[in-house]
Amino acid sequence: MDISSKLTQFIQEELLENQTQITQDTALFTSGLLDSVDLVELTTFLENEFNIKINEQDIIINNFNTINSMQNFISKKTG
Repeated sequence: MDISSKLTQFIQEELLENQTQITQDTALFTSGLLDSVDLVELTTFLENEFNIKINEQDIIINNFNTINSMQNFISKKTG
């Protein structure tokens, strides 16, 4: 399973509890679909699933608002 698929599956099943369908470009945080509590769960998932370290300065909206932005962020971290 690729990065995008893993992210989509985790967000839809664990954070949105399959109540909302999302695309690669769905604004997750700026739309209010996800909140700060979800961000904690999401960063923990990313660190564990992709074996990366997310620093405080990494936690900006440009890195986490969409599946595409997270995929780019993970690619840079694992690069």
